[in-house]
Amino acid sequence: MAEQNQFTYYVGVREVHVNTQKIVSDKPLTDEQARDQANDAIEEGQDPEVFEYSHTLDPELWTVEKAGDDE
Repeated sequence: MAEQNQFTYYVGVREVHVNTQKIVSDKPLTDEQARDQANDAIEEGQDPEVFEYSHTLDPELWTVEKAGDDE
């Protein structure tokens, strides 16, 4: 519980990450086909080849919740 005269907030900081999927095909693919296959792999739960941080979105897009223990 927060001490008297203290208030607790949870801030949801929005970040963008890059999920790189490895797609193997026996024929050349268009960019659209490769994207479709990557999307299918993600939906099927395939682990990414690489998952890395890209950037943080502007603070105006973050959510703020006041904790319920401050009353």
